Amino acid sequence: MSLSIDRSKYLPIEELNNWPGILDSSLGFLRNSWRTKWIGLPEILETCISELIRLEDQASQPIKELLECARHIALNIEKVAPLAWEPSYHNRLHISDALTGLTVLLAIERERSGVLDTYWMSLLIFTVTAHDYLHPGGSNTIEFEIESKTLEALDAIWNHFPINEQSKAYIRHLIRHTDPIFVQQNHGLIKNQKFEFNLNWSTVLINESDVLASCTKKFGFELSHQLAEEWRIKDISLHSQIATQQGRKIFLKSVIFSSPASHILKIDQSIQEEILSLN
Repeated sequence: MSLSIDRSKYLPIEELNNWPGILDSSLGFLRNSWRTKWIGLPEILETCISELIRLEDQASQPIKELLECARHIALNIEKVAPLAWEPSYHNRLHISDALTGLTVLLAIERERSGVLDTYWMSLLIFTVTAHDYLHPGGSNTIEFEIESKTLEALDAIWNHFPINEQSKAYIRHLIRHTDPIFVQQNHGLIKNQKFEFNLNWSTVLINESDVLASCTKKFGFELSHQLAEEWRIKDISLHSQIATQQGRKIFLKSVIFSSPASHILKIDQSIQEEILSLN
């Protein structure tokens, strides 16, 4: 029997105007579950879906295809994790952090504009669930190295899950552009552009969701240590630097947040405060 999620602690969205608190509470809930009795990625995914997409909208064909495949991937990740080495950072907790960050950003956008696009939200949910599928740990040595392996694995899944070709093309673009070397370019493409649900803005939302937990003052340093351990095992020389105060400062100075939702979340302000505290 699967555990149920305590919505007073995880994504308590009814607490409007307290978005930093909602994010911290949700990330804290995930960590408590990870250390005690893991709630499971499928349950986290289902909660994020239910928060963002109405049940009647989930029945439309393109949405149904994306969400059913995302559910399959979440179940597969959960099933495979105990059977093999799971990276210290690129693991089920990281995927859950990214899904949580995405859901908070989209919930803020819903409050800000009243406009949410169900198709793009489903595409974003799918992409965040799948973006580190079968991640081997470590980092790229060539462009798109790890992302390409993820997409190869997705191609095999898509043989059994009918997702339309346009959606697949969007997903391929989004996952490839989680490669950190493209993040600055991704944000450059939407500079001075009004937010809307399209490919360029979705790429930025994926990038922001991917690092949001790592940018929080409460949980960021712990995540730096987890990444350092993963890189140590993979013999990446920077492992000895990223979890230091200087390494943390370099990381925080490198991240970019462009979405209106991230500004309402005040993550930029939090980052600047932490950088000053590290001086």
